[in-house]
Amino acid sequence: MVNQFQKPWTVLNVLGSMASVLESRGFFPPCGNAVCSVSMSDWHSTPRPEFYSLHPCMHYISRAPLRAIVQRDRAHGQEQHSCPECDEPLLFVLQFNS
Repeated sequence: MVNQFQKPWTVLNVLGSMASVLESRGFFPPCGNAVCSVSMSDWHSTPRPEFYSLHPCMHYISRAPLRAIVQRDRAHGQEQHSCPECDEPLLFVLQFNS
């Protein structure tokens, strides 16, 4: 006998896996009028935007502030970087394809 939740659960797992693969390849750009919380630059304001998704918090940041944060942290001897918006430790950063 098949559990009534088995099929929906399987579909949900497959969709979650597909979304994970697409996200890891940079196919989910910021939605609508996403703005970098540090530089206030708009996703649509430049011809080739360089936005990054911070994980696990999923905040967006543009290239210049991200580089500044990494340089600042390294200058202070910190290897662990954190999100400038929520201060959550970053596990990884993904660049969006434009």
